[in-house]
Amino acid sequence: MTREELTIQIEKYLDAQLTVDEAKKLELLIVADDKIASEVKLHQDIRQGIQAYYDRVQLKHKMAQWENDKSFPVQKQKRSSLLKPIMAAASISLVVTVSGVALYHYTFRNKIDNKLEAKVMELGREAKENRKMINAVDNKVDAEKTEAGKKTNNLIGTGFMLTADGYVVTNYHIIKDALTNKKSVTLEQQIDGEMISYEADIVSSNKKLDFALLKINDPVFKASQKVPYSISDKNVTLAQRIYTLGYPKDDIVYTEGAISSLSGNESDTMFYQLTIIAAPGSSGSPIINEKGELVGLLSSRNKAAEGETYCVKMKYILDHIEKLKEKDPSLKIKTNQRSFISGKKLPEQVKAVMPFVFIVKA
Repeated sequence: MTREELTIQIEKYLDAQLTVDEAKKLELLIVADDKIASEVKLHQDIRQGIQAYYDRVQLKHKMAQWENDKSFPVQKQKRSSLLKPIMAAASISLVVTVSGVALYHYTFRNKIDNKLEAKVMELGREAKENRKMINAVDNKVDAEKTEAGKKTNNLIGTGFMLTADGYVVTNYHIIKDALTNKKSVTLEQQIDGEMISYEADIVSSNKKLDFALLKINDPVFKASQKVPYSISDKNVTLAQRIYTLGYPKDDIVYTEGAISSLSGNESDTMFYQLTIIAAPGSSGSPIINEKGELVGLLSSRNKAAEGETYCVKMKYILDHIEKLKEKDPSLKIKTNQRSFISGKKLPEQVKAVMPFVFIVKA
């Protein structure tokens, strides 16, 4: 294999464009040949350096935007108008940078010196720091969105029914203000195209799991048919297809993706990492696999990586509930042992799950 062919193979490998067999062959070469391993590492470092440049542009934009915005409605308008030219400029710069890297690889590969490699490593470290700062800015913006949503009665989050008699699961971060103020939570359920509101009490919550258990305590509510999904994480595997239903807007939204890691942020084993788009308001949505099994509770997203989302494993939520039942035997919470939608086509599953997903307002 020539150097040019190797370079192309490495780039395709890092972009996940190789077939399974091609990827395995290259991985064997990486293990067996230190020079090839070094070549792969260099490609990764250069990519990280490019990402650092992009993050720096993005961070400067976000910081300037945050400082200049005075109110949420104006902020939203400015974000939309300012982001396009900034992203366009960043994209052009990245194209130029990537083109330069490609030219370097094909023409001047043998002339790499220590200063360049040191610079690439420095840019990699900057990328990590920039991502932390971007997350901090985005958290501030999300907090402003949540506060504005409360003032204008906008949607806050999503929840889903655990049992047909009115136990509902959502995120701790959605109901924490109601918990502090000892207030009830409002749930809205869509039935036959109409929204019906219920009052619900907070039974328990766990900040570490970002989990809250609610109980509908409203005379309007009547227990209906059985919850269609079961709860299981025994069949969860890497790359398994999943979907979710949530309320990032007035209408329920279906989104699909996959399990991308069996652990969450910083390898937290209580969470799964998902490749799925999660908009504000989707927090608290159920994560369901193609077998109709509930495997997770949508919790958060990585704001520095589009489409990288985390969900709490249902195993830990069930463990929490079992401990509650041990302390209070009056809690009669019994979840399904089998899924009633297993084997059904996806549209049929979605239709069956929709009535058991709620808007949560706290």
